[in-house]
Amino acid sequence: MAKRKMLFHPDYVREKIRASQLINRLQNHALGLLKPELTTSQVRAIEILLRKCVPDLAAAEIKSEQTHRYVVEMPPVLDRDEWQRKYGQNPSLPPPSLQ
Repeated sequence: MAKRKMLFHPDYVREKIRASQLINRLQNHALGLLKPELTTSQVRAIEILLRKCVPDLAAAEIKSEQTHRYVVEMPPVLDRDEWQRKYGQNPSLPPPSLQ
């Protein structure tokens, strides 16, 4: 087995371990696996401790800003005469179908 890099657990890891132990205890109580069962005051105490350790997801507010990027392909720029031939009604030139 490889040697551990850290010989102790940081505080945030200890909090997660404690929270998971409380959650396991409540789950076992709910499934009826604990003998003797937890009292009402014990369940309430675990609930209070879990609120301090684990964030309440129902109260979490999520704010985000979305940025949309659009790519537009522009046609080549036409000079005045080319534009008139393509889009305009130029009386000096016959329509393209008659040429």
